[in-house]
Amino acid sequence: APHQADKQLIADTLILMDQSDLDFHYFFQLLQYFDTEQHALFINYLPDAKAWRSWVTRYRNRIQAERYPKDSPQLIARNTPKIILRTYILQTIIEAAEQQNYQPLSDWMQWISTPYQLPDSFTNDAYKSLITPPLAHQKRGALSCSS
Repeated sequence: APHQADKQLIADTLILMDQSDLDFHYFFQLLQYFDTEQHALFINYLPDAKAWRSWVTRYRNRIQAERYPKDSPQLIARNTPKIILRTYILQTIIEAAEQQNYQPLSDWMQWISTPYQLPDSFTNDAYKSLITPPLAHQKRGALSCSS
């Protein structure tokens, strides 16, 4: 069971992420790089704010208290989905299906069946936008489909 301090760190993390308007999925994708050779990938995603600098220190101290702290990046990587179906993507699937194009639906059905593995095709730059945070206009979209 988590310690009270862990619960507070988790709550504070979620609050900071919300206040900073960070993409939760992308944050956890990048968290695997915390204190690794690719640390800059994670740190550069965070706003340069006192609250985040304090969080980094708290999180580093918490990780170092683990029995096997070097296992943390692998645990995060294994337990964070590589791909998620976002609302704006679902809207494009609906629009394609309304035009009798079911390929996007078929592709996504295959991709989300194994969300912890990045599809081979995603190494292509054309798919990079599907694994990075959505643009501002994509965030607040509502679904619409005709009957």
